[in-house]
Amino acid sequence: MQRIAPLRSTTRSLRRRRNHWPLRPTNSQLALETLKRSIAGDDNPKHGFLSVLIDSYKTHHCPPNPIAYSFTIQSLARRSLFRHLEPVLDHLQSSERFETDECAFVELIRRYGKAGMHKEAVDVFLRMPRFRCAPTSASLDALLRVLCASAEGLALVGDVLVNASDMRVRLAGSSFGILIRALCRAGKVRAAIELLGQMEVHECAPDAGTYSSILHSLCEHSDSASVVGFLEQMRGAGVTPNGGEYARVVRVLARERKAREAYAMLCQMRRDGARPNIAVYNVVLDGFASVGDSRKVNEVFDEILVMGLAPDVFTYNAYINGLCKKGDIDGARNMLACMAKAGCEADAVTYNTIVAACGEAGDMGRAREVICEMRAKGLVEDAQTYAIVIEGLVAKGEVREACEVLEQMRRRGWDPPVLILDAVICGLCERGMALEAVRVLGEVVGRSVSPGARSWMALLGVCGVVFEKALMGLEDVIKLDQMLP
Repeated sequence: MQRIAPLRSTTRSLRRRRNHWPLRPTNSQLALETLKRSIAGDDNPKHGFLSVLIDSYKTHHCPPNPIAYSFTIQSLARRSLFRHLEPVLDHLQSSERFETDECAFVELIRRYGKAGMHKEAVDVFLRMPRFRCAPTSASLDALLRVLCASAEGLALVGDVLVNASDMRVRLAGSSFGILIRALCRAGKVRAAIELLGQMEVHECAPDAGTYSSILHSLCEHSDSASVVGFLEQMRGAGVTPNGGEYARVVRVLARERKAREAYAMLCQMRRDGARPNIAVYNVVLDGFASVGDSRKVNEVFDEILVMGLAPDVFTYNAYINGLCKKGDIDGARNMLACMAKAGCEADAVTYNTIVAACGEAGDMGRAREVICEMRAKGLVEDAQTYAIVIEGLVAKGEVREACEVLEQMRRRGWDPPVLILDAVICGLCERGMALEAVRVLGEVVGRSVSPGARSWMALLGVCGVVFEKALMGLEDVIKLDQMLP
């Protein structure tokens, strides 16, 4: 049977606990507090920070310990007081015998990097064994991050890796990741892929971030075949691409007008559990519209609705582009009404697409109607609208009207693209309006706009004809003069 302690004994025990005083700080703790106050209060002590360190501990009759040096080094580094560091480091190297914490040097390397002092950062890393500190992948990674952040630092990476091998510092997976990301940023994606292959030799497993960096770089600098091939390699390694990575691949395929392959990638994205958003569907939809596949445009648009996604203005613009590609201008204009019912406001791109289709069909009257609708919605024509109208008018032979629109465009502060300017000048020259062509040319050249070779050839041709006619007229005058008595 368990005995119950008397109440009086329990009360005495509780009183003793309540009256127990906290432990008195050691001399080392007191010295560290003194050091912190002294360093914080002065950026340029009379006898230097090394004296402050030594005196703080001498006052409390104890020698400086690793914590004291680590605090001093990190404090000076954070405040960018680099000129005061060397005496502290020299004393630590030559006069002390204890092992030094690696964290202090990691912080110092980072601070040197932020200050752009790459050689100093490398020097500290190479000196670490002299401070009785065995460098690990933590300090190597800190140095690699510093060096890989600039072109100047990248030039030092090769020597650092050789020295790190001599110092028996093993490259970790994180080290490979830093180097691979640096190569990708520099556009050297092939070298990054080769380095990825070396990770297995060093018994390092690439993480999802490493694969993502290479895939992103491939999407920017390589063709779709390379991108899709690496994506399959990534999936074969057990790394499933996320939605953003799939979206990049879809854009690359659409950029190369491989609309069906882009749609197949979207389907693969869904099978891997990533739900495509409206932006990805817009890319695929625009891809089918660009190649004129109206059937797939309708199918993808219906799929968007079935998936419960809300079409945005980019969705409608792609759909309207598909309608215009097959010449269905009425359908495109009807879609404007559907957009309004769905609460999606058309933008200038929407109207410009329809205006361009009207111009290609030679129906400038309908193009003007669409522009009037555009103005009624509170939208203002932009430079592209004017360029589309001018091109359509020239194609229809209404060159004078094109010149008027060109003048309106200039008054709005927009300079015509070279192709549009060439179209106007060539149109004027073809109709024998050389003086008008020269006037237009003089006005735009005064605004630092240079016409293309087509304009100059057309003007030279007109001038040649005029000169030839003048010579013929002069010959007739001479003959007539010779016939007179």
